[in-house]
Amino acid sequence: MAFRLVFLKFLACLFFLDSVRAGSSGGQGDSDDSPYSHSRSCSYWLEDIKHQGIAAFNPNPREFQVFRNVKDFGAKGDGSTDDTAAINAAISSGNTCAPSSCVSTTTAQALVYFPPGTYMVNSTIIQNYGVSLHGNPNCLPVIKALPAFQNAPGTIGLIDGNPSSAAVPANIFFRQLRNFVIDTTLAPPSINITGINWPSAQATSLHNIVVNMPTIEGVQHIGLTGGGELHFVFSQFGRGEVFYSDLVFNGGHDGFIVPGGQANLRNVTFNNCVTGLNLQTCTGITAQGVAFNGCSTGIQMTIATGAVSLIDSSLKNVQVGIDSIRGSPLFQSAAAGSLILENVDYQNVTTLVQLAGKGAALAGGNGTIVGWGQGNKLQNNIASNFSGSLIPVKRPSGLLQPGSQKWFAQAKPGYESLAVDSFISARSAGVKGDGIADDTAALQAAILNAVAQSKVLFLDHGSYKVTRTLYIPGNTKIVGEAFPNIFAAGEYFKSLDHPKPLLQVGRPGERGATELVDFVLGTQGGTAGAILIEHNLASSTSGVGGYWDVHTRIGGWEGSELQVAQCPTTPGVKKPPVNANCMAAFMSMHITKSATGAYLENCWHWAADHDIDDRNVTQIQIFTGRGILVESAAGDNWFINIPSEHHSKYQYNFANTKNIFMSMAQTEEPYYQPNPIASYPYPYKKQLSDPFFSGPLNGTNGASRQVAWAQIMTNSHDIVVYGSSYFTYFHDWSTDCTTSSTCAEVSFSIDTKSTGITIYGLASDATQYLVNLGGVNVAPYTQNSLYSYFSQIAFFKQG
Repeated sequence: MAFRLVFLKFLACLFFLDSVRAGSSGGQGDSDDSPYSHSRSCSYWLEDIKHQGIAAFNPNPREFQVFRNVKDFGAKGDGSTDDTAAINAAISSGNTCAPSSCVSTTTAQALVYFPPGTYMVNSTIIQNYGVSLHGNPNCLPVIKALPAFQNAPGTIGLIDGNPSSAAVPANIFFRQLRNFVIDTTLAPPSINITGINWPSAQATSLHNIVVNMPTIEGVQHIGLTGGGELHFVFSQFGRGEVFYSDLVFNGGHDGFIVPGGQANLRNVTFNNCVTGLNLQTCTGITAQGVAFNGCSTGIQMTIATGAVSLIDSSLKNVQVGIDSIRGSPLFQSAAAGSLILENVDYQNVTTLVQLAGKGAALAGGNGTIVGWGQGNKLQNNIASNFSGSLIPVKRPSGLLQPGSQKWFAQAKPGYESLAVDSFISARSAGVKGDGIADDTAALQAAILNAVAQSKVLFLDHGSYKVTRTLYIPGNTKIVGEAFPNIFAAGEYFKSLDHPKPLLQVGRPGERGATELVDFVLGTQGGTAGAILIEHNLASSTSGVGGYWDVHTRIGGWEGSELQVAQCPTTPGVKKPPVNANCMAAFMSMHITKSATGAYLENCWHWAADHDIDDRNVTQIQIFTGRGILVESAAGDNWFINIPSEHHSKYQYNFANTKNIFMSMAQTEEPYYQPNPIASYPYPYKKQLSDPFFSGPLNGTNGASRQVAWAQIMTNSHDIVVYGSSYFTYFHDWSTDCTTSSTCAEVSFSIDTKSTGITIYGLASDATQYLVNLGGVNVAPYTQNSLYSYFSQIAFFKQG
């Protein structure tokens, strides 16, 4: 398991830190390019490689420093020096997007690197927008609070990503926190001290982090639930969706408090916390491979939280496994406390599921929960409310870990064990990345050269203009620096009748594996025929066609020519026509009939609703035809934390496919609809399994009918979705429709030919119904409302 690897790395880090304290720092490092001293086992290619990234659309592109080593800014990492000021200087240098003066930008992306060491801090490290903090994964650096630690004004953590809530958390994108130990054990246990304040949304993640807190009785290193509390990890997501993987929480009061939005957790361990996972007004949580050891309470969901799915997980020596709001006299919705347990081992647990004020819904002891749940259910169009055992979903063998009955997962490649000579720099290979030069030929040559030499292509930070399709053969490995951007531009991508891919990953019938990591795809100007990714490759668990943090960002970024100046909103102005220069893409991603073994993790497919580089985050109106189309005939594809938003016809479309694993599906409809309606401006394409929009514009209680589908399933089989949030908020840029749940009549469609479809935690908002089944609307929101206009079903099954 990946969390065991984290623990082993942590032990290695402790041995290394002992040598640092003994005075072994200083002297020549392993590489001529690295002035820092590490043991050879701590060598890390990212520190050693030449850094020559360019912030192409920054006002000072040549002067802006993309990669920063905190030791170049005076940090010691010696376990005694206060490194707070040096670390903050590394983050803020070059006018990165500080919360006090900037809410978002794409022009100042930076990567701040921490070599091995113990970095003592006496006050808050402020993580600016677009700045990723990366530690050495082979010897995790420690960020440790000094005994007299004080929060900086407006902050609540050792690391704080949004002081004084200066930015709307739902608009904080494109940053990471990776490879650290966070330690508060020197601070008095009785004070309120926070490890990480992480108010973030899509295209963000926390990975490979160990959190150490005191374990004595009365520890308050996360505070209490309720207003004004301080939390160890406080994720004010808003509507956003954040991915958390390979985390370990040791001690403390609460390990991880989630006050809102969606969260997707994988391989997260809670050791000896008072409460492991504390959920508040969230709209959905999926927890896979999560372990609770020695906690008083594993999961607390005693507020109006959305549906929770706990799968392939364990509880050991826990008093209360899940403390549920179900049965509370203060919150009597039938949808409250929606919970699914599937393949959960438990040992020495007093109560597995506790009801608010009504005793145990599920007794403890020792054993394995094969399948159990509570909440509303819709099974083969029969609605009920249930609490009890359920038959678990059928797990296709091709979606499982080899030799196991657990779902397959593959951690993002970090290439920790590779030496620097295993990488080829795109810029060293002659690719410009300056946002002006046509990089098509040079970038294609660099990709093919890296594959031929069995090396990883290091995509230096920059903006790479591409005017024809880039072919990505099997066995390609690309890793980006601070989210470089590859964008489609020019006449080649303009035709609606002859759409062209920006990336063609494999050709039809081609077999192989890929590893594409940490970069962004976009378009420039009117590129109505651009398909950002066409995936044809046939792969398997022995080598997937993998994407990790590969995001499609269509419009809304500096240089896109799809910003406020070019594509302003026009509410109330009837359409057609629309501005052809704001028709930005044909489709975000197409997984074709020949493809199999596609693995997507934490990839955001976004047609921009606002201009990230506008200081007022002003809304914009661009048009993108389709979201993610999956036609894979053989199936066996994974979608883990893959939000898809604002495409005109649909966000996800599964057509004639099978064997799909989804974890935390999240969508938003285009804010401009129904002006124009979903069938415009991109014409209907039957050969692409487009939905056909017809009939009256309004349905039940005046709800909009001709708006984009969140998800469609047609003639598809054996699909499981662990957690979904299908959001509709707008009607021609107005949110007035939310109060009456009439922003859309229904957002999820499944035909009667589809079988073996299971969704745990099917959630929607501002719609009259949750499901359209074979052309008939079922599951009215009035029977499934959790609060306000948000409704959910714990267990949906068809066929």
